[in-house]
Amino acid sequence: MKVVHRLAQLGYIASSKGKGGGIRLACDAGEVRLGDLVEALEPHMHIVECFDRDTNSCLIVDACRLKRYLHEATRSFLDDLNQHTLADATSNRAVFKSLNEVRPS
Repeated sequence: MKVVHRLAQLGYIASSKGKGGGIRLACDAGEVRLGDLVEALEPHMHIVECFDRDTNSCLIVDACRLKRYLHEATRSFLDDLNQHTLADATSNRAVFKSLNEVRPS
């Protein structure tokens, strides 16, 4: 529910309550770049302590090169994801349909 709430806050989905309610995509899936979506859901992506200036207690941060390499790798990861859209990731509807048919009721 937290993810659905956050996606609604960000404007990616629209939700409605009550009978007939539910969630739906609030934008064109072809315009939602996956890297942007990940970055919106995980804005900090602090994979190591030194990425967060407020909580960093690393003693070698000034001499360490690893932080830069990890930052570049994170940026490359998001840039690579941005080569694809939500529509790309969900385009094989036959697979999704067959998964739903396999699930027990």
